[in-house]
Amino acid sequence: MKTIFRSTHREHFTMLPNALLRDRTISLRARGLLAMALSNAVDWVVTKAWVEEQVPEGREAIRTAFRELESAGYAVMTEQRDLLGKIVSRTWTFYDTPVPVSDRSNSTETHSTKNPTQPSVNGDNNPSGGNTHCGKPAAKKEQGSSEGTSSDTIAVPAREALKKPRPRDPVFDALAALDGWTESNPLTNTGSGRVAKAKADIMAACPDVIALDIEARADVYRETYPFAKITSTALAAHWAACDPSGDANKGEDWESLSHEELKRRALG
Repeated sequence: MKTIFRSTHREHFTMLPNALLRDRTISLRARGLLAMALSNAVDWVVTKAWVEEQVPEGREAIRTAFRELESAGYAVMTEQRDLLGKIVSRTWTFYDTPVPVSDRSNSTETHSTKNPTQPSVNGDNNPSGGNTHCGKPAAKKEQGSSEGTSSDTIAVPAREALKKPRPRDPVFDALAALDGWTESNPLTNTGSGRVAKAKADIMAACPDVIALDIEARADVYRETYPFAKITSTALAAHWAACDPSGDANKGEDWESLSHEELKRRALG
């Protein structure tokens, strides 16, 4: 009996990973707050005051949810201070997967202001110096207002601000290319994990493997299994059979194989 029904949507919908919605380390309220935050545009400024306007929960409940997300790495708060050390703005950035502990709310950026002696105006623990109103894109002017907003408070797209470039790994890159990776088509977290698993399996059998070995055995795989799609996982599973110095599976009469055998080999 069907118990879940979903409508088809072509616009005004949000895609979220199941791991986020099923994360047992955070409360149902915190999951809802995170889902609501991620449903906005990447430059949307989410503040506690804005959230209070959207939901029936009280201020303390909302603060607790923010603290949960911050502690779990789903939300990072960045403070910006003037040259005297006074806070001029706080910006919350939200992520659909937790950021590393080293990238969480533990750093403060310093920026000079036109009048560093002017005191900050506090509201909802979110000073207004340079910040836009709750729930407004920080990069745009407020409608009907001649005053602009500070570019220092733009909420950046998820992970882009804190993500550190991955050191080049020729073996990993060669395997990732089999899964369709290019500079313009990066792997997902799941895809990266799959490639890392394939690399570990290959290095367990061949510790001195290099990128040229990946390419050479990939060529053998394509010749040996012409009806199968090559992937990093498939190559790892057939690593021994694709040794260029051997003749395993070469010269087979593919026309003599049964449909079931062809399907089995194609699926790897």
